[in-house]
Amino acid sequence: MGGFGSCEPVHEESLLLSDLEFRIFRCSWGWCVKRGDAAFRSRMLFEAFEEAWGTRLEESHVRLLLTTIERALEAEYARKSATVSTTLSLSG
Repeated sequence: MGGFGSCEPVHEESLLLSDLEFRIFRCSWGWCVKRGDAAFRSRMLFEAFEEAWGTRLEESHVRLLLTTIERALEAEYARKSATVSTTLSLSG
């Protein structure tokens, strides 16, 4: 698997929603969400997941994605033994 968007994942997660399995990968360049054989890539997990889901997300799905982000950050912390942080801007 070469080319744009390919990398060695630093974190993998599996989610089951409405009998559909989604595999979520965090790499250095961003996120990849796989549903079956289809892969949806974006620098933002939310965008990749909405593409894989096929529509806007409900609140319960957003909560699952936040849990996934939390696990990815915890895995990165465990790997580096250093705090992982970022600055968020909530401008609308």
